[in-house]
Amino acid sequence: MKRYEIEYTGGFKKELRKLSAQEQLLVLKTIDIMENNPYYQSLRTKKMKGRRMHQKDLYESRVNNDIRLIWYFDEEENRIILMVNVGHHDVEKQRKVQRH
Repeated sequence: MKRYEIEYTGGFKKELRKLSAQEQLLVLKTIDIMENNPYYQSLRTKKMKGRRMHQKDLYESRVNNDIRLIWYFDEEENRIILMVNVGHHDVEKQRKVQRH
């Protein structure tokens, strides 16, 4: 039995479709790991400093050296992880620069 239930935002699904088929498969394999342990060592999960969504802390986990998952725990049901975004690490950096 899985410890966590995974849910997805529309934005996450849209960004996932932009990845190659091989990258999508890697993302789904990573999410399978997260269903049991979102802090599994190879994921290098960390709380994102100064980043919140709907008053919830955002977390970042690695799919590989290039692809990141952005997510948070549903506070009402702490067994639910809501996937917010997925993408290449360099794209996330560019988005941050463009916002400033």
